[in-house]
Amino acid sequence: SPDAAAKINAWRAFFLAPDGPETSLSKGTASSTPFSQLSLPGLFETAWLNENLQKPGLKIIDLRTQPEYNGGHIPGSVSLNPESLRGLIDETPSSLLPAKMLAEHFSMMGIAPDDLVVLVASEKPQDATLAGMACERLKHERYAVLQGGFPKWQAENRPVDTVLPPVRFSRYPVPDTPDTFTVTAREVLSAIGNPGSIILDVRPVDFYSGKKKEEARGGHIPGAVNRPFL
Repeated sequence: SPDAAAKINAWRAFFLAPDGPETSLSKGTASSTPFSQLSLPGLFETAWLNENLQKPGLKIIDLRTQPEYNGGHIPGSVSLNPESLRGLIDETPSSLLPAKMLAEHFSMMGIAPDDLVVLVASEKPQDATLAGMACERLKHERYAVLQGGFPKWQAENRPVDTVLPPVRFSRYPVPDTPDTFTVTAREVLSAIGNPGSIILDVRPVDFYSGKKKEEARGGHIPGAVNRPFL
């Protein structure tokens, strides 16, 4: 119906980036686009990454397990355990680390503020988005997630090696202002029932409903809308 179509188009406008020659990296012409003109953060295609592997200023982070990385990875990529990006903060486990600690991670990987960072996950896209949150906390907006991750790269028979690339410590700067990307539990609590707020629960349906749980209590935040990440 027209009403249903209008709702769907509104959802598309909210969740999907505009698809044009200046933003879509699935087009063949995107490979010639200078890094400075790319729309970031973004979602990069394997073909684009393959054509830009040797360009300076590109840093690839492999978020798979260490044994998987050791067995073969995208040339030039460095290994990062996504779990190392979070810990016990203010008595809350699994919290994203403070900017100072994240900056140390970036420094040890040789990342500079102007570098274009490509995040490569396995079959767990949430690993890439966790690393994306770390980028946001450091105000490093020049990052993108590789569409399909390493499984897609491998299925397309693109280059793989086992070489450990040289890395130069970079001293990544720590932002002097707090990030505006993440919010606290108190801020979420104050948003419940607010007409101007949308709480989006991206967990699988069974966890949203409470049928399954990994937390002390099952279920979801009152008023939250479920849109599973897969």
